[in-house]
Amino acid sequence: MDLCCQHSVDKSYKMLLSLFIISSILTSRCGALAKNLTDEKKFANSETCPCDLMYVDEVLIWDCDKHNLHEVPRECWAYGNYSIGQVVLSNNFITEIHANDFVGLGSVKQLMLNNNNITSVAAGAFKPLAGLDTLDLYHNNIVQLPDDVFEGLVNLESLWVSHNLLQTIPDISFVTKAKAISFSNNNIRTFPKYLLDAPTTPLTLSLQNNLATEISASAILNLPNYSTLYIDTITVWAADAQEAEALRAKSWFGTDLDGLIQISPQEGCPSHFHDVLGVCVFVEPFFSGDWGTMSYFCREMGAEMLKVADANFFQQLLHILRTEGLDHHDYWLGGSDAAEEGSWKWADGTAIERGSPFWATQLQNPESYQIEPLGGTIENCLYLDKSRFLYFDDGECTEAKNVICEHQ
Repeated sequence: MDLCCQHSVDKSYKMLLSLFIISSILTSRCGALAKNLTDEKKFANSETCPCDLMYVDEVLIWDCDKHNLHEVPRECWAYGNYSIGQVVLSNNFITEIHANDFVGLGSVKQLMLNNNNITSVAAGAFKPLAGLDTLDLYHNNIVQLPDDVFEGLVNLESLWVSHNLLQTIPDISFVTKAKAISFSNNNIRTFPKYLLDAPTTPLTLSLQNNLATEISASAILNLPNYSTLYIDTITVWAADAQEAEALRAKSWFGTDLDGLIQISPQEGCPSHFHDVLGVCVFVEPFFSGDWGTMSYFCREMGAEMLKVADANFFQQLLHILRTEGLDHHDYWLGGSDAAEEGSWKWADGTAIERGSPFWATQLQNPESYQIEPLGGTIENCLYLDKSRFLYFDDGECTEAKNVICEHQ
């Protein structure tokens, strides 16, 4: 055989060998894939599982879409499907999600439950899905979710709970990797004061078309710059000017917040009441009356006669009365022993502390003194005695005195 013919034969041989090797590799891979699918189907108990097992873009999927299901078909993964990446349960008639519905699906990344008739989700139902990054509950009839229903889903990137009947938002504070969260088109009347603790990337947060008329700035202040926020034209309450400015300084997409932000009125005492160590106190130095009349006077103001149960508060009160020139009057307080002689109690039923530093003293002789109350059965109502530096004393309840009230 000449050299030319020999070269042609060698070339043909090499081509055939290459084709054989490629064919063997393809056959092996197809066989492995077929075995994988077969094994998964075997695990799923193909005689009872109503869903289709598919392999799409190297992801194993349980496709249960539009299968006329009325409950989650957990028989499909009853034996554990550790390589399943997605479960599609959309467009069915499922009404309840039970605590054990997704046991055995630890590898699932996406769970689609949209367009069903789901009304309830059991606590812990999603706990087996620690690797979940997408959860879709769109367009169901969920009125309430357990507050910890999403607990453990720290890898969530997309959470869709829009178009339900929700009245509150469960805890999502721990979600840090979110890219899209939607609770729009529900019946939410009050948004949580805090929603997300520390999201790490800009995200889209959709809260529009609910019943709420306001939201705290603290609920959205933690959203990173360049996040997209959709809310209705509701009031955004900032705690103070600094928080309002911090909110305006962020770069937002979606709703224009600038015209919605208002600064919350500072919580404090009503008009004419003074804050004394956190207690709203009203001093009446002009009008006087017996103990019962002045008790009624306080109640008409939405208040009660003052209770003095703390020594620091008492000293601060005396300081204010003296510096404001209000220490020239006797003032009824809300204490009495009328119900049981010697058993001094405040109006709320708690005992009035006896002795120093509250009660006045009465000198008997240069070497001894007595501590009030000393009026016996005649003097049964508590007041601040101007003649003894406004310390406690007991007086006849029919006497005319001024009063100090506290706002309830």
